[in-house]
Amino acid sequence: MFDSSKHVFVSGSCFSDKVITKYIQNFLERNKFPRENISEGLDLGIALTGDYLIRCNGGLITIFEIEIKSNNNFVTKRIAEL
Repeated sequence: MFDSSKHVFVSGSCFSDKVITKYIQNFLERNKFPRENISEGLDLGIALTGDYLIRCNGGLITIFEIEIKSNNNFVTKRIAEL
């Protein structure tokens, strides 16, 4: 379901809860994302269309697909919730 060749950006808020952090780590391992393709925070300098952004709000973990627009702007499309 997820393309492990893409980069994954994990929002800093996801690291404030150890249970959520562990859940995300397990998700990334199950989907075989290499460690070098995982970053904390969104870096538009390296983000490409099709990469993933994981955001956490309370106990809700949401995965978005990134679409890069011109002038370092981007939009996201929600594709899954964990």
